[in-house]
Amino acid sequence: MSEKKTGKNSTAPGQSITRRDFIGSTLIGTGAALLSARAPIASAQTTVESTAEFKLGKTMPLPLNKLDKNWTGPGGVGDYATSNGNTHDIVNAAHTLRNGDFASRVKAAENTDEVYDLVVVGAGFAGCNAAYTYMKEKPSARILVFDNHDMFGGEARQNEFMVDGHKLWGPQGSTGAVWPPEWTKKIGLYS
Repeated sequence: MSEKKTGKNSTAPGQSITRRDFIGSTLIGTGAALLSARAPIASAQTTVESTAEFKLGKTMPLPLNKLDKNWTGPGGVGDYATSNGNTHDIVNAAHTLRNGDFASRVKAAENTDEVYDLVVVGAGFAGCNAAYTYMKEKPSARILVFDNHDMFGGEARQNEFMVDGHKLWGPQGSTGAVWPPEWTKKIGLYS
């Protein structure tokens, strides 16, 4: 294709179109076509007898909670041995909850009469920071933090591995929170 053009992003009659204009036009056409297309899952037919009906009227085969260790893959060592992302146990528990299979356990749960000032669901950056901030303001507060993983940290968790006798670590999701030190010192998050 020729890169010769008569003006910015335009071609004269009889001239070749540029690669940039061709790709741009193709992407616009594809995007426009996708706006009216149905999602693949909306067209899929299922032959499984047991399905979950969602608010959008879509169905998906159940139970989707029988994953095994092969799905999880290799883990780390120490405290992080079973904390390598969404392990099969985590995914199975989430699907079991979604399937309503814990309903009988919830109905049979005993009231402990425990009272908390704050209940946080999720021990990632936001959840840990919420609990920390609340505790700074109210040091005697009773706080309960729930998380569905073995190790707190959410996407900021790390994983540790032994390689040729050396302990290595690396982030699982985010590579950490990097805020300007002067700003974090002012709000008490710097260490």
